[in-house]
Amino acid sequence: MSQSQHRRQILVINVDARCVDAATLSASTMPVGWTTANLAIPSIDRLLTCCPFFIWPTMTAPTQPLPTRKVRISNFDDNSNSDQTPYADFSYAPDTHVPIVECESSQRNQMDYRPSGEVSKRRLLVTPNTHLRECLAEFLATVIAIAFGLGGIAQSALWSGGGDVMTVSVGWGVAVMIGTFVADSVSGAQIISVITVTNAVYGRMPWWKVPGYMTAQTLGAFVGAALIYVLNAQKIRREDPNQETMYKLFITYARDGVSNYTAFYTEVLACACIMLASYAIKDKRNRWPGNRGTPFALALLVTAISCAFSTNSGLGMSPNRDFGPRLFTYIIGYHMVFTEDFYYFWIPIVAPLVGGIIGGGLYILFVEMQHPELPQKASTERGHQVESA
Repeated sequence: MSQSQHRRQILVINVDARCVDAATLSASTMPVGWTTANLAIPSIDRLLTCCPFFIWPTMTAPTQPLPTRKVRISNFDDNSNSDQTPYADFSYAPDTHVPIVECESSQRNQMDYRPSGEVSKRRLLVTPNTHLRECLAEFLATVIAIAFGLGGIAQSALWSGGGDVMTVSVGWGVAVMIGTFVADSVSGAQIISVITVTNAVYGRMPWWKVPGYMTAQTLGAFVGAALIYVLNAQKIRREDPNQETMYKLFITYARDGVSNYTAFYTEVLACACIMLASYAIKDKRNRWPGNRGTPFALALLVTAISCAFSTNSGLGMSPNRDFGPRLFTYIIGYHMVFTEDFYYFWIPIVAPLVGGIIGGGLYILFVEMQHPELPQKASTERGHQVESA
């Protein structure tokens, strides 16, 4: 039998050994030895790309045509799926069609390839509760922010030449920036409770989340103060063996010659400015700096507020920033912290909330509510721009 009379086959065998397909080739179209020409697709690379098959030649000469298989095809040249025929003959598929063979592979058992121990450990540490995740993020962000801020105060007060008001102000600004990076995508990185309460007052978050957020923020401030105390414990005990003054490193209080009324007004004014500017920074219809720029803008805001308003009262700015460290100092032995200065402790709790509500309301009334209404198309485009940013 001459070589032209021979019929050469290329067997296409699925790796899971559940199906065997065959397509015959004329020897006149191939050189001696097995080849992959004219497989009803442009090249073998396409076949290997689409299907995980093994290919090898056989030299048998079949006496009758082998049955062909119906497979679903995709058309590289026409993405509109204008061909309504869902299946085509593999043997007569045009060159622009590539077979797509659906096989029940390891997708249904893909979890089996992961180490069971690793998955189990990971699941044990992950909570499915969204609100709990937000509270955990708020806690960690507050720990970082308070630790950085109080650490700057301790460095400035305990060590000669350690710094001044500007040093402390920059420290608080950077602290807020780092805290924002920690939790912004999870909980919004509110960090200070005045933002939480103000957002709830103006409908920017549900009230039922407020207790969890404030608890996490207060505990975070407590832990942050504890970390800084342990860091400077030797110096504090040496400078204040009778535990009379060093608690002022951690809490806010009215400075000498400043009445509680003036301190109250200072806290209200400072927090009003904070909330007004914070709403302006996060207003996506205003000069919004974007997700990447927001932490830096907030850092500049806190630095400026601290430089401008901290001399009268130390700038509590939020209930959790003062109450968490104050509670810690009470536990370690400074029992006068809740009674000194005519029970000053309530001022950094109430005044920031009043100021925050006033400042947020002013921005909403004078700016946010005055934005012109956007047409539906413009509103959609604006939303896409915001998402891209």
